[in-house]
Amino acid sequence: MFQEYLHALVFMIIIAGFSVIFILLSRLLTLFNNKYSKIAKENYESGFSMLSDTDQRFSVPYFRPALFSVIMVLFLLLLFPLSLIFSSFPFLSLFLIFILMCLGIGSFIYAIKKGLLSW
Repeated sequence: MFQEYLHALVFMIIIAGFSVIFILLSRLLTLFNNKYSKIAKENYESGFSMLSDTDQRFSVPYFRPALFSVIMVLFLLLLFPLSLIFSSFPFLSLFLIFILMCLGIGSFIYAIKKGLLSW
């Protein structure tokens, strides 16, 4: 029963292993080579001093529309596989896609009313 998922499990273990290896390797390399951190804190190529600190934080409202657009794109990408999978059940698929569309449009209207998409 679980043999179908064995390939996915092995693939996930390999990905996790490579992720840990690359993170540890980058940490190890930054311990021995700190000359780039000094260069990064110097002036830009123009020679002028920086107007503000480069480590400034951006306000949350800048990220809200970006996150909402990513969610909507994923929502739209979900519709195509749903229509292919449920093509054998036309009434059920139509009902499920209708519910999904209502949720998507409802969340879009909610975002507009809350002012999420306004800068």
